[in-house]
Amino acid sequence: MSPFLFTSTFFIVLIADLDWQSMDLNAEKLCFPSNKE
Repeated sequence: MSPFLFTSTFFIVLIADLDWQSMDLNAEKLCFPSNKE
């Protein structure tokens, strides 16, 4: 495996993980709007 391919794959996984975390936070805000005082 080339270093470039490994690095690009790592960043894709990292960005996808961040996207999932932000989606989870948005889902919590939608499901529990009363938590925001």
